[in-house]
Amino acid sequence: MAYKMLELSFKDVIGGTLSYSAGLLEGGTVTAGQGGAGYASFLFQLGLKGLDIGLQDTPYGNVTGIAVDGFGAKGAYDSYKFVTQLNGNSMFGGVNAQRSFSNGVQGVTGAAGAVRVPGIVTGLNVGVAAISLPFDMYNTVSQFRQAYDSRLGEDKQNEKFVDGIGSLGSTFMDAGIIASVIPGGQTVAVVLVVTGGVLWAGSRLVKWANKASGGALNRGISTVREGIGKAVGWMKSIFS
Repeated sequence: MAYKMLELSFKDVIGGTLSYSAGLLEGGTVTAGQGGAGYASFLFQLGLKGLDIGLQDTPYGNVTGIAVDGFGAKGAYDSYKFVTQLNGNSMFGGVNAQRSFSNGVQGVTGAAGAVRVPGIVTGLNVGVAAISLPFDMYNTVSQFRQAYDSRLGEDKQNEKFVDGIGSLGSTFMDAGIIASVIPGGQTVAVVLVVTGGVLWAGSRLVKWANKASGGALNRGISTVREGIGKAVGWMKSIFS
């Protein structure tokens, strides 16, 4: 619980505030109503995540968990959109008009139709990723350790394994955002974010499908988990 509250304080409160600020700057001229609506959404997400922590391991935890993952899906898409705008190679196409920003900097349309993101917006997004990265890395290691902890039941091990895949995906997306500002790293950034997004989305689909089916996917998850465990053990034996 102490770790969850620490994560909420840094990743969600501080990181969320930076993300909200970046959204305002990227939106250009923002009315009081738009700013208020964005801030209300930020507070709602923050409250939802806090509620999700408190309701973990209860029947109501599934409701808040699905809602949190819904916002997570939007965050994953926003990460993709950000790195592809920097890379000028978005699958969904860029914005074809210049956009003015409240700090006086303008986005410039490139040859591929992608918006050149102002430096302050880029810095804020990278700041969010830098805050999230250590937490997502820790969650990945912790969850995979629990996935192979023989003291836990098979169902719990499978749950932690699926969560670990999702955290690994989040780690890749964080790394992709950071890599996007490194000279020559834009293509790698897109690959990292897309790979991370696929891993994260796949893990969420498997998690909720397994819960909805009453554990029907447990056998398949166990097979994959045990196969990866054997492969890792084999690799360790080679290099030991």
